[in-house]
Amino acid sequence: MVWMGAIIARSPASIRLFFSMLSVYCTLVAIHTIIQARTGIFLFGSEHLSTYIANEANNHLPGHLDVARVGSFFIDPDWAGTFFAMAIFIPIGLLVESSSPLAKVLYLTEAVLISLALLFTYSAGSWLAASVAAVIFLVLLGGMGYRAQFLICLSAAAIVVLIGFSSHLNLLLQHASDPVELSSRVGAWQTGLRVISAFPLTGIGLGGLAYLVNAAPYMVPEQLILLAHPHNSYLEWAAMAGLPVLFVFVAILVLNMRWALHNWIVADPRSRCLFAAGLAAIIALSFNSFSVNAWTLPPLSAIGWVILGILSSPLLSKSQVGHTTEGKHDKELASAKAG
Repeated sequence: MVWMGAIIARSPASIRLFFSMLSVYCTLVAIHTIIQARTGIFLFGSEHLSTYIANEANNHLPGHLDVARVGSFFIDPDWAGTFFAMAIFIPIGLLVESSSPLAKVLYLTEAVLISLALLFTYSAGSWLAASVAAVIFLVLLGGMGYRAQFLICLSAAAIVVLIGFSSHLNLLLQHASDPVELSSRVGAWQTGLRVISAFPLTGIGLGGLAYLVNAAPYMVPEQLILLAHPHNSYLEWAAMAGLPVLFVFVAILVLNMRWALHNWIVADPRSRCLFAAGLAAIIALSFNSFSVNAWTLPPLSAIGWVILGILSSPLLSKSQVGHTTEGKHDKELASAKAG
């Protein structure tokens, strides 16, 4: 997926085109999620799938069994929340980068729909990850004008949520402050750490079934039920495959982030908005991976790696150097003709 992203990104225009297509896809998933939340109907779903979703305990708020946490095609609301926490920055980046008023209205509509879908997942970890990524996005934008547009967009989305969906926001805050939820999540992390300390080099085997069976002897009392993963992608790598694999994963991630930042530095101010959007999406995915298995879930990690491949593509540096050299040559030629 990194390689695919690298060959897609031949210029800022190709990044803009890919992000435009991705934002449409994310908006369609958001609309599917909103329909599921408001009507209880899972479009394009089988009867078996609808029954499974209705009986899944994680798909209801604790203490509010009449309130459903929707997950759309991701089924699990935490996975869907991670997806929307990443996706929300793509249309916002396009909005800030675009010079067309009509396009700005379109991208703002997409961002509002994605934020509503994120709200209906009631995923506190995803909202926290999106908040951290929003700070990074604001810092990486190319100028005060771009930052002002982002703040206006953020204010519009906040007004829509506060006025039209205040009760849902209150439920989200209640869910985020639930001590049982936090204690059980910490318990899952503690179990993962105990497994890592017992098998630091090799882990206990890849796969949810291997973890479900082999981690049982190391389960702490705070973890109320057996789990197929420690609800943390970084602990999951170390517990299932060993610390060396975790170090390789982090090294690949950091190295590609470094190349992406290099491309951001050499990009023009307008194109930096696109890099800011992509980097914010990766930050949201990486931060959310501390509370759920995001980087180790194939649908989410595939999206993350292709975005990171686009941002870190060496073809972007070459095209930028070629553009700069061509511009310098044209200036020298014009000066020679004038002389």
